[in-house]
Amino acid sequence: MTIFFLLIEMLVKIANFFEVSTDYLLGLDKKRTLDVENLTEIQISHIQLIVDDLRNAK
Repeated sequence: MTIFFLLIEMLVKIANFFEVSTDYLLGLDKKRTLDVENLTEIQISHIQLIVDDLRNAK
C-alpha cells in the first residue's frame, strides 16, 4: 500500500471512532449530529421542539 492509502485508511478509522464523517474531519461538512439512541420518542420530540424554537428565535 502507498502512504496515500494508509492515510485514507487512518482518516476513516478516526472518523469511525468519533462517529463523524471524513468530510467533517476535513472541514468540508459543518453538520453536527446528536446521538439519541437511548432516548424515547417523546424525549426526541421534546429536543426537536427546543431546536425548532431556537432556530425561530433568530
